[in-house]
Amino acid sequence: MILGAVLMWSASYPLIKIALVDVPPILLGSLRHLIFIPMFIMIFLNQGKNAFVHSRKNWLVFTGIGVFAIALPNIFQNIGMKYTTASVSSIIQSSGPVFTIALAVIFLGESLNIRKVSGAFIALTGTVMLVTGGKFCFSGTTFYGNLLLLLSAVSYAVAGVITKKGLEKISPFTLLGFGIMIGFIILSVASMFTENVAVAAAIPPLIWIIILLLALFPSFIAAWLWYKVLINTELSKLSVFVYLMPVFAVLFSYIIIGEVIDIYTVFFAALILGGVALAQKSGPAEI
Repeated sequence: MILGAVLMWSASYPLIKIALVDVPPILLGSLRHLIFIPMFIMIFLNQGKNAFVHSRKNWLVFTGIGVFAIALPNIFQNIGMKYTTASVSSIIQSSGPVFTIALAVIFLGESLNIRKVSGAFIALTGTVMLVTGGKFCFSGTTFYGNLLLLLSAVSYAVAGVITKKGLEKISPFTLLGFGIMIGFIILSVASMFTENVAVAAAIPPLIWIIILLLALFPSFIAAWLWYKVLINTELSKLSVFVYLMPVFAVLFSYIIIGEVIDIYTVFFAALILGGVALAQKSGPAEI
């Protein structure tokens, strides 16, 4: 199930890169979630008015999912990908488990050991080198794009902790449904105030097909599979599968849009993935 989700997320990077040629970044994030809004509303209405009655704590969880799993990642990722490649985007996103481990230790009480600390340090070193192009240069459009991708990874890490806590009392479908609806509202408002949404009327049919694919597979099916497995799995252990994403994403990016990565990117990616793998490896010596 998780491998299927990772494959769907991996394929989304080159598809997003193609769509960004014709669609503004925030509008793209809004449109890929718009498709399922009527479905969620109809299903929840069919469940009765109590489907919309939740505690204040639950609404805070829904809002947290909408902000950190939907709105912010789409804004950071889509804008960032205008300035960097799909392959590099996926590699930077793979650093997310490092932030997830830190947050899971702080907020979920998960254990911390030497491997997690040393692995996190190695992965973060690789991430900084990749984001700055290996020159520790903190300027330029490529750095700006890579930095936004890193913020997207951090946002997903925060969302992972919120989701794990929310799934203790809320079903995956309900959590995903309300999270997407709230995230869609935020994205739509942000797009209307910052972009020319009128271009939606001129989006080519091929791009609409891509938006539909992004909505159906990475946004809905992959997220639902992730939530289902997360119910009974420790968050930091589940995140290990994320480091497979760049491998598939680089392959998909080469096949779909012809992207080729250089040797430096391969080296930085190896640092990140090696660090994440070490941090995820179970073992004693808890701190």
